[in-house]
Amino acid sequence: MRSAKKVLIMDARSYAAAFGNRARGGGMECNEYYKDCEVEFMNMANIHEIRKCFHRLRALLASTPDQSAWFSGLEATKWIFNLSCLLSSAVRCARALEAEGRPVVVHCSDGWDRTSQISSLAQLILDPYYRTMEGFEVLVEREWLAFGHKMADRNGGPFCAPEPNERCPIFLQWLDCVHQLLFQFPCAFQFNFAYLIKLARHVYSNLFGNFLFNSDRERREHGVRGRTRSIWTFLRYHAPKYYNYLYQADRDAASIWPKTDARVLQLWQEVYSDFSGRGQLDTPADSAPEGMNPPAAGAVTNGEGGNGSDVDGDGGTPPAETSSSSPGSAESSSSSRAAAAGVVFTDVLAAAASAASAAASTMSDNLSSSAAAAAAAAVGEESRVLPPPESREDPSAGGAGNGESGSEEIRLRQVISSSAKKSSGDEGEGVELKEFKRSKVSHCMPLGWGETKV
Repeated sequence: MRSAKKVLIMDARSYAAAFGNRARGGGMECNEYYKDCEVEFMNMANIHEIRKCFHRLRALLASTPDQSAWFSGLEATKWIFNLSCLLSSAVRCARALEAEGRPVVVHCSDGWDRTSQISSLAQLILDPYYRTMEGFEVLVEREWLAFGHKMADRNGGPFCAPEPNERCPIFLQWLDCVHQLLFQFPCAFQFNFAYLIKLARHVYSNLFGNFLFNSDRERREHGVRGRTRSIWTFLRYHAPKYYNYLYQADRDAASIWPKTDARVLQLWQEVYSDFSGRGQLDTPADSAPEGMNPPAAGAVTNGEGGNGSDVDGDGGTPPAETSSSSPGSAESSSSSRAAAAGVVFTDVLAAAASAASAAASTMSDNLSSSAAAAAAAAVGEESRVLPPPESREDPSAGGAGNGESGSEEIRLRQVISSSAKKSSGDEGEGVELKEFKRSKVSHCMPLGWGETKV
């Protein structure tokens, strides 16, 4: 008769931490009491160590970049190392279930932090259903929200406990591990990176009721389902934006086996970093109105707004959706505005020159040869560098010449200005012919630029 396989008990703590908890009255399995079980310690850090690692990561990203010490600084945070430990534990659980055919029991000190991380990651590895949008929603609702992960206390929401030691980015760390899986297996997930980024941002935005309070019982007592919006309704409504077009629904290749070495893991810069050049944490911001439109009048929705809060209580991580882009530094913002202004100015010059050319050809029978030559010269000046303001001539200082040519110049000025305004497409933001220099267009600027140099 074949002997039954031993039950694998996965203790997410280290042996030293488990023994210390036992000395203070906590629980710990001993092999002598569990003859048909095998206990393995996963050596995962507790919430206090994860919080310190996240503080160090934020400090590194907020500091002045030092190219020579970047990777050593990232290693010193131990954030990537802890991701590696979590992924290794999930892979160990999945292999015990699939390859060894053993039952597995997972627990940690309390059972609502590292336990949820390991069990939900193992299910993502083994079952392709949870790698779909619908399955991922079911997984989060069951393994995190219904299971009793203290979302409010860990995320620092409006209904959290006042104790700052309860803050820890446990769910964000798990989402980072899902991001690592998606990075290694881009064709195995129905959702894309934007889906995970959006979810990570709204865990802290308090716009949706799913992540309010600490348990499903508290959410039922406060009527969260009927009084707030649901993040899943929002994501389903915008499903085309978050669909992974590389996805291959292959049910035969059910399991995925990720690499867990720290050297192959990636820093989730879209969430942790700001690409403006300052190295500040990204303050995720997208257009709130599009997400707040319910898909149907009778749809069940669930997130009254609140103030966004930090993962660890000092007010700095993913806030609510407020704008369509992340704020950059003053230097990058001014350079971006200057670049955009240059593009607009070039387009305005081209439009004005085209209008001048059309006006000159239309009125060629009525204008004198000198006026037609002036219009033709204006066409060739659309890319000419503008002189400084002090070198420009005052159009009122008698530069019109004799009375006849001055009258023709005035008529040409009116025609070109009117045509340029019509060609701009917006009467309120047309072009104004600022100055003339002896029957030639000196330059054109959008209204409101004044004497600004380009």
